[in-house]
Amino acid sequence: MDEFTLFALEAGSDQLHLTARVDRESGSATATAENICAAAESALDSYGMRILNERVFGTLDFYPTYARIRRKHRQFERGPCSYIQGTPVHGQGLSGIQIHAVKPFSDENPRVLCDGKRPWGSVWKRQDTTYVHIAGLHGLQKGSRSRGDQAASMFEGMKRLLASRSIDFRNVVRTWIYLDDILEWYDVFNAVRRERFLSYGLIPSSAGESSGDPVYLPASTGIGRGGLLRRCSGGLRAGSGFCSFRYAAAVRIQLRFRIFPGNLH
Repeated sequence: MDEFTLFALEAGSDQLHLTARVDRESGSATATAENICAAAESALDSYGMRILNERVFGTLDFYPTYARIRRKHRQFERGPCSYIQGTPVHGQGLSGIQIHAVKPFSDENPRVLCDGKRPWGSVWKRQDTTYVHIAGLHGLQKGSRSRGDQAASMFEGMKRLLASRSIDFRNVVRTWIYLDDILEWYDVFNAVRRERFLSYGLIPSSAGESSGDPVYLPASTGIGRGGLLRRCSGGLRAGSGFCSFRYAAAVRIQLRFRIFPGNLH
């Protein structure tokens, strides 16, 4: 059995979804991660695609090693990634990687979205539509670090990053928000989320009445994890959202599926 399998799903001619699944313990989690990055980079180059979004699942203690490995690969080094606690069944290291890649239309499209020097997302323009993906955003802050404060600061950080691209929350179509001990404090998180969505104009103040006012709520998923980023602590560990301008044109998606051998030896 190969140490991992790399799946490729084409979504039309300008988008690609890659999934690397670790299938067995190879004796070296570092070597497996190196081989996955090399295989993914080779597949991306063969399709002529660049990474828009990268989600990595693995043990928390492996995060520094993976961060070092991805810096050595051209396709990975500049962009942000969300590293999410996902312990593999065989022990330590990575469980897998999910990549959403897109066709580059210029050297600056797609481009990395930064807040200061830190990369927090990616921007891709396709015809008259702009896609913004924010990744790895977390709620830690100076001062109070209650779970409610962390949730509020995460939403405010997302709002600030969107505003840097002249986008507001009414353009957000999807969010994934990861929380530790989700059942213990979901009511607190949900109350903060609702308050923020009200203040951002996503829910009309007359919601529940027959006002006819538009509702701009994104699809939003809260996902419970044991931990998310090694360097984070407290309640809300990390969140990421996929954001884009709304558009009315019909979309036709053609899907093609391929499987690559995972063992590079």
